[in-house]
Amino acid sequence: MPYWVIEGELAIASRPGYQPGMETLVPRHAVESWADEAHRVGIASIICLLDGDQLPLYDHALEGVSSSINSLASLGGSPFVL
Repeated sequence: MPYWVIEGELAIASRPGYQPGMETLVPRHAVESWADEAHRVGIASIICLLDGDQLPLYDHALEGVSSSINSLASLGGSPFVL
């Protein structure tokens, strides 16, 4: 999972749900497990860079998230950049 490049400051990891081989749809539980593990090891902020061809892999996993992001943005927060 995460690998600390600078201990306690900067970590890297594969995208949520990534597995070598053919790309498949990512289930919501895979994204939640990935986020739980990141939190468990002390990661507080995440920047996830995805190419346009990878975004559709998360359509089901992120259902309803865009409305949550819009709600947070209207409160002055922007935890994600899509």
